[in-house]
Amino acid sequence: MKPYTLTLLTITAVAAPLAAWMSFTPPMLQANASPLELAQAGPGRQGKPQMGHMGRGGNPGEHLLRMADELGLSDGQRNQIQALFAEAKTANEPLWQEMQAAREQMHSLMDSGASQAELQAHHGRMQALRQQMSDRHFSTMMAVREVLTPEQQAKLQEMRGQMHGERGQMRGDRGRMGQMGQGPANRPANARPMQR
Repeated sequence: MKPYTLTLLTITAVAAPLAAWMSFTPPMLQANASPLELAQAGPGRQGKPQMGHMGRGGNPGEHLLRMADELGLSDGQRNQIQALFAEAKTANEPLWQEMQAAREQMHSLMDSGASQAELQAHHGRMQALRQQMSDRHFSTMMAVREVLTPEQQAKLQEMRGQMHGERGQMRGDRGRMGQMGQGPANRPANARPMQR
């Protein structure tokens, strides 16, 4: 194989997944994630895709009110949480815009054949933005938590556990079908090892 072709294939193999990764916005880092979504997600869920997230252009207030009913929030608590949500959305919008611009710049750098050092430096700036967004997310989550009573916090934790259990069950069903051949434990007894 010619060196030029090999180089081109290598760049494509690395750039395509990186470009796809760069275009992904973790739902919990999106500017309009409701405080209850933030509180439900918990600090360990940041950056992982969430099922049913309404996205930046959706109506998180509808989801918020549904959760508020299930948690038995008072009107005062609803108002406090909605105010926290509105404040977080306003505060996060500049960071959101900056992250969008940084993503576009990364795509331009990738397309222009920028050096690895330039790409790594820009990636570092994007990581710093992600950290700022994550810190703000955590602050909002903690503020929402303070609005909830201990009983409501326990109910939220229970609901979160149920959702994780349902998701785990779905993943388990999908996993049993999708993991065939990915190791001895998941390989049928009559399957032959893959040849490399």
